[in-house]
Amino acid sequence: DKQEELTGTYDPEDVENTDTIKVARYTYEIKETDTIDSLSFGMLTNNRIKGVAPILFTQRDETRFFKYNITSKAQASQVFSGVVTKNRLLNVILGITSSVMAAEEYMVDTSFFVFDLEHIYIDTTTYEPLLICLPVISEERKTQSVQAFFRSLVFTARYDQTENCDYVAKLINYFTFYLYIGITFNQ
Repeated sequence: DKQEELTGTYDPEDVENTDTIKVARYTYEIKETDTIDSLSFGMLTNNRIKGVAPILFTQRDETRFFKYNITSKAQASQVFSGVVTKNRLLNVILGITSSVMAAEEYMVDTSFFVFDLEHIYIDTTTYEPLLICLPVISEERKTQSVQAFFRSLVFTARYDQTENCDYVAKLINYFTFYLYIGITFNQ
């Protein structure tokens, strides 16, 4: 059961220059073995879903790509590399939860979201997350549930010791319990 890591790229030099704005992009090359989920792709293309990166399909010769506008965002791995405050962590968790629930209203399959600190982007002024939704069916792609991602995030974060950190144990218990019984967030 060999699974492959997500192999998209974030290249700060892959920018579109306009008069006033540089547009940064995250790019995923669609493999020949990938099948695009037309329902989720259509919903992402035709609707602006809060907290979900806008998707653009491009093709160069036989090579197909999904491109995502991530201008003015930092990778979550950078944001969480230092000490994390309660407000910052909860803003990100609530933002991701709201984005997933909004996407479900548009019938976007939540298994297409990339729950990985390297592929979630954060507005560093508001700490609102921007999710990458990769609407491809691939046996090679590793997926992680939002609950498993949150649990991993809570376990690996370094917390501000000047705050009361009782909330950390509550979050760990919450995510462990819901993972154990298999309840999803929208229930």
